Amino acid sequence: MDCSCPDFAVPCKHLAAVCYVLAERFDADPFQILALRGRHRDALLEELRARRSAAPAPAHGEDLAEVMDRFWAAGELPEQLAGPRTPPDALLDQVPPFPIEVRGEQVAELLRPAYRALGSAQ
Repeated sequence: MDCSCPDFAVPCKHLAAVCYVLAERFDADPFQILALRGRHRDALLEELRARRSAAPAPAHGEDLAEVMDRFWAAGELPEQLAGPRTPPDALLDQVPPFPIEVRGEQVAELLRPAYRALGSAQ
């Protein structure tokens, strides 16, 4: 959290006000949390309904012990349900510049290849 006001407290009164307003909005409609990440309520619910209807239902009279291997399995998460992927080095764009440089380069730029390599290993 960052604010340009001269207050030294974190969060300052401006950031605290934003947090309170967001909390009220999320309390009124929890789907707004997902909207911040680009997921819309209708699209999410439609995809969940499609996945639920496509899932094989246990046969009538099937014992729970017989279906335990697939009971909690959700299958692969479709790309459109996963939402936008955050770049692995996005955090480096959020931190303030380090006060030192290494061989004339910003520390964040030196770390960027490592963040990208670690993020692509998933």
